[in-house]
Amino acid sequence: MADSINHSITDFINQFKGGTRLNRFIVTGNIGKNTSGIRVTPFHIRSASIPEATTAPIGINYRGRSVSYSGDRSYEPWQITVLDDHSGAANGSENLHKAFHDWQDRLNSHTYNTSDMDGVDPKSLWAVSWTVQHLNTNCNTTLPGRTFTLYNIWPVQVGPLALDMSQDNTLASFAVTLAYSHYTYDGAPISNPPAQN
Repeated sequence: MADSINHSITDFINQFKGGTRLNRFIVTGNIGKNTSGIRVTPFHIRSASIPEATTAPIGINYRGRSVSYSGDRSYEPWQITVLDDHSGAANGSENLHKAFHDWQDRLNSHTYNTSDMDGVDPKSLWAVSWTVQHLNTNCNTTLPGRTFTLYNIWPVQVGPLALDMSQDNTLASFAVTLAYSHYTYDGAPISNPPAQN
């Protein structure tokens, strides 16, 4: 006989520990390298996500059945939403939207279809790391296993600034889609991991 379903609200309260909040997080990272000192602070990231993890299955057929074995890992592009602001430059003449465009332009120029990567160490342009942390309710500590560091990150797409005269009391923001080589997270079950670059 199946176990009876417990409908006690007291048991629910005793078992449920309050959950986690979607709006308790910090994202930190440099906008490329050598970009006039422009930086993103945790206050400028309006939304982000814990990156997804994907390991492709390898199917093997045997006498009418299919068995799946784990294949190679892949990493989908990661998207953030940024509040547009003047940040980092001493004279306040630079803004975050331009800084992301400058970073992408160094990888492939709008005008000449050339790249600053030619003949130089590519790490000088795109090999930076970003971190996303999911915080507890009081925002005074990171939840276990919720500090993710994304390596060798660079902007695939810098989204538009949607200008609209009918929008009152609205701050400008834009989306940035970033590619990266891999990520690590705190508490990952790895023995003697190699140094990350």
